[in-house]
Amino acid sequence: MAYKGQRYKKKFNPKLNKSNYRNSNQESEIENYYQESDIEIKKREKRECNMKYEEGNFIQTGHIFSGNINSSDSIYVEKIVDQLIGAFDEHAREKKSITSLDMLSISRHFFVGDALTWVDEFAISKGIDRLEYVSEAYRGGDTNKFKTAFSPEEFLDAFLARFKPVDHVINVIDKIRELKQGSMDLDTFKNKFYKYVSLLNEEELKIDFVQFRLLKHFKQNINYNHRGVTSSFKNLDDIWDYSVHGM
Repeated sequence: MAYKGQRYKKKFNPKLNKSNYRNSNQESEIENYYQESDIEIKKREKRECNMKYEEGNFIQTGHIFSGNINSSDSIYVEKIVDQLIGAFDEHAREKKSITSLDMLSISRHFFVGDALTWVDEFAISKGIDRLEYVSEAYRGGDTNKFKTAFSPEEFLDAFLARFKPVDHVINVIDKIRELKQGSMDLDTFKNKFYKYVSLLNEEELKIDFVQFRLLKHFKQNINYNHRGVTSSFKNLDDIWDYSVHGM
C-alpha cells in the first residue's frame, strides 16, 4: 500500500572549561531539570531518543505532541499532521509500501501522554492487538489483517477529530495577534509570522475572515517605519514578497 501523502499537502525551516563556571552551569541545569513538568520531561526524553533514530529525518527533527488537556500544544495539530505525512511518505519511498503497523510505529515517535494513549486505543478500535499479532506472527499465521487495518487518511482524520480544537483557527490568530516585531529585524519577524500561519491548513487559509485577520495583525504589529509600505498590502503574498533589500 504505497502512500503518496497528497490529502493534506500544503504550500510551503562552548561550554566554559573553568571548573567554577562548570559547577554553576551544572547546578543551573539540574535546577531547570527539576522545574520541568512530567510531560516536558517525556517530550525531552523522546526528542533525545528520536535524534538517535537513523532511518528518518522527520522522526529525528519532529515536534513532540502530548495532546494533554492542560498542555498548550493543541495549537500544533496541523504541524503534527504534516510531520506524519512526511514520515509516512519517507517510509513508503524507502520500503516501497507502508502498512497500518508501520503507521502506528512511526506515530509513536511523535507522541507522549494522552496522544500516545490514543494511538493504542485507535489500534484496538481497528482490531489490532499487539499480543495477538505477535502470537499470529510467531505461529506463521496470516497477519495481513493487521497490516491493512486502516489507511493513512483514516488515521490522520481520526487524529484531528480527537485533538484539533473547534476554535483552532481563533487560537492561531490570537497567537499572531500577540506577535510584535519590536527589536526583531524584518526577516525574523516574517519568519515567526509565517511559522504561526503554517499552523493553519489550506482550507482555513482560504477563508476571507482568516486572511483579513492575519493581514490586519501583521500590519498592526510591524514597526512604524515599515507601515508606509505595508498599509497597501492586500494579501499574504504581499507580505511574503516584502523585503527591505533593494528598496
